[in-house]
Amino acid sequence: MAVEICVKAAVGAPHVLGDCPFSQRALLTLEEKDVSYKMHLIDFSNKPQWLLDANPEGKVPVIKFEEDGKWVADSDVIVDLLEKKYPDPSLATPTQFSSVGSKIFSTFVTFLKSKDASDGSEQALVDELKVFDEHLKAHGTYVNGENICAVDLSLAPKLYHMEVALGHFKGWTTPETFTNLLNYMKLLFSRKSFEKTKAAKEYIIAGWEPKNKWVSSKINSSVHGTKKEAVTWFQEWRNVQEVMIDKGHGERRLLTNRWSKPSPGWVKINTNAAIFEEMNSVGLGCVARGDMGEFLMARASQYRGCLTPREDEALSFKQAIC
Repeated sequence: MAVEICVKAAVGAPHVLGDCPFSQRALLTLEEKDVSYKMHLIDFSNKPQWLLDANPEGKVPVIKFEEDGKWVADSDVIVDLLEKKYPDPSLATPTQFSSVGSKIFSTFVTFLKSKDASDGSEQALVDELKVFDEHLKAHGTYVNGENICAVDLSLAPKLYHMEVALGHFKGWTTPETFTNLLNYMKLLFSRKSFEKTKAAKEYIIAGWEPKNKWVSSKINSSVHGTKKEAVTWFQEWRNVQEVMIDKGHGERRLLTNRWSKPSPGWVKINTNAAIFEEMNSVGLGCVARGDMGEFLMARASQYRGCLTPREDEALSFKQAIC
């Protein structure tokens, strides 16, 4: 086929379409434009070497066109390329509508991860949905009126994740007063392209589970229980930092694992990475100190794409030495 695309496979089910909303966005665009394609499901726990050879960062979605022969990452870039290569039917979004609904996903994630019912995160999401509902009321069925466009295909998977994840973890549903939004979601979710490319609800729930394990299990804990849990976690952290070594003759000594200065004339660089899977991005950081422990420099950056923890650490190390 002229087009090949790599998307995330479901966790624990490598032969089933996974829960990445950015992958679904790319697939939706292909389906709406009626472009034939070959789909590769990528198991994040065991990424194939051919993908890493072609795309060392291992990001998804990535797409390849036969005439180019190169894998291209980033759903924004992919959608733009598809619009240029396959302009009919057009999914182009007018500039004035390009940012409509752009804050819905981030406010949904904040509310989903919130452990404090009074922190305003729910209201922030409701406010964003209200603004979007009013836009639909003023402009028509979809963001750009009666015809579906790229922004709709970007929002559809995110709204689906919102509905499934918040319904499961918080028992929350979209307010009934947002009739335009509810109708919009119903229309999007019933499209043939969406039905074909959506992840099963159980895989969406499984995908968000690690981010909400503490919230779902501890949200109703008492003050005493929360304090006890915090003390336990702190002790576990100390256990990781401290190691007992055997000096022989029955004597043991406690070693504390702390930062130490590099050898004279050397520089020590500490690196770290943080995965924000729901935002399809990775945060990288490094700090350099001299042989007296003095601060020399620090650097932080963000990469878009879903990677494994080992790959994220490798990228952080690469950033530190380049």
